[in-house]
Amino acid sequence: ILKSGETPSHEYKTLWDTITSGKEWKGYFHNKKKDGTLYWESASISPVKNKEGIITHYVAVKEDITEIKQAQEELAKLSLVASKTDNGVIITDKNGYIEWVNEGFTRITGYSFSDAINKKPGDILQGPLTDHETVKRMRANLSKNMGFNEEILNYRKDGSMFWVSMNVTPVINKKGEVTHFIAIENDITERKKAEEALKEAKKAADAANKAKSDFLATMSHEIRTPMNAIIGMAELLAETPLNTDQRKYVEVFKNAGENLLNLINDILDLSKIEAGYIELEPSEFDIEELINKTCEVLSIRAKDKGIEIVCSIEPDVPNKLIGDPIRLRQVIINLLGNAIKFSEEGEVVIEARKHKTEGKVQISFEEITLLFSVSDKGIGIPEDKIDKIFDKFTQADSSTTRKYGGSGLGLYISKLLVEL
Repeated sequence: ILKSGETPSHEYKTLWDTITSGKEWKGYFHNKKKDGTLYWESASISPVKNKEGIITHYVAVKEDITEIKQAQEELAKLSLVASKTDNGVIITDKNGYIEWVNEGFTRITGYSFSDAINKKPGDILQGPLTDHETVKRMRANLSKNMGFNEEILNYRKDGSMFWVSMNVTPVINKKGEVTHFIAIENDITERKKAEEALKEAKKAADAANKAKSDFLATMSHEIRTPMNAIIGMAELLAETPLNTDQRKYVEVFKNAGENLLNLINDILDLSKIEAGYIELEPSEFDIEELINKTCEVLSIRAKDKGIEIVCSIEPDVPNKLIGDPIRLRQVIINLLGNAIKFSEEGEVVIEARKHKTEGKVQISFEEITLLFSVSDKGIGIPEDKIDKIFDKFTQADSSTTRKYGGSGLGLYISKLLVEL
């Protein structure tokens, strides 16, 4: 009544021949329940003999192993797929002992199936430079029957090191119990080497950039000293009796020297910032006084062009602040100076107000974030150029360099100072 046709008849013949000969039989059946469903069972059948040695009974002990068989079939399918992949695949029991590895594992690690079987992966793959904090995280996850995905340094059988990206997934049966773990190892040694080479290249580039900035900082300082003397002498010469042509030449001489000095100052600031030599020096200052004095400095240049400078500070901005007024003034001068330079008429407006994000003012008991904005009636900036004007040696249009002059460093330096 149990025979299902799934178990070959010769298996039953072998069973019967074994137990009728007085021996114990152990094996597996694929049988059918009363309702017609198939199941697997493990059986142990032993003959019971009387005093004369004649078999009188048989005792069968059976266990339903359907789930185990299904898991084995799934593992067999997985093993077939895993054997074809280049990645290393490891199947362990629930305690972490290796039951199976594929050819990819052997190729990556140098360990054969017989080397790995019944060992834990960590026992054969980990070494002195393995990141044991990562190993602890792995073991913690495994103890909770959780998977993980980590990059870790391992060792081959010949002692050489290699990096793998390891993904471990638990195999869970219908009862919610973990029966196995499946680990897939992807050899990422070449990628790690490339990353390390990139880091070294970046270090070399940073060192070269710092050396360049150090050189510029030194040379700019050395050039600025004689330039101040040249401009000073030009101003003294302009005060002596000169004919019209001579006065014109001296004025050109003086203007060119001042332009060159401004460029040198920009390069000096830029090189100092990039070399990390500039640090903010907080001190107490009056924001209204700072803005008004900055506007006064630039008012002569604006007046010569018929431009009015308008300063606006919102009433809720505190007058007394602590920050670096020198660097703040430098940023404001750059922005106002640009606005005046590129305007031919109208007004230039500088505003200071509390910065708002999503309708809320950013302020605490001790800190306040201010927003400074400068607007003008000048030539404007095309939308596709707005992001670029804060780049080094950049202006919105190359033609503006010829007409208005400038190095293209002012806004870049302002951006670096604000970020600082």
